[in-house]
Amino acid sequence: MGPEPSDALDPRFGRCRWMLLHTPHENVWEAVERDPDAMDSGAGRAAANLLAARGVSVVLAGKVGPKAATALKEASIEVHEDLQGSCREVVAAWLSRVEA
Repeated sequence: MGPEPSDALDPRFGRCRWMLLHTPHENVWEAVERDPDAMDSGAGRAAANLLAARGVSVVLAGKVGPKAATALKEASIEVHEDLQGSCREVVAAWLSRVEA
């Protein structure tokens, strides 16, 4: 919902204003602002394409729509959805599962 890791995870993947990219090995966060309201359609696919271009391998999201899910799958990006909490909490919970 905002540019900080302490901000809540937006429940809408394709229509989120902010995407927070996290590099776990360096514990670096990067906020990427988008303008999904300017798009009549295709916001989910555009979000997926942006992440693919940045080399993202995993998406942690509230809800991913079908077109975005298809684009993410085509880009070989792993998707985990139905998540909620702050971005920092969501990433920490996911990392604790994969590192266990």
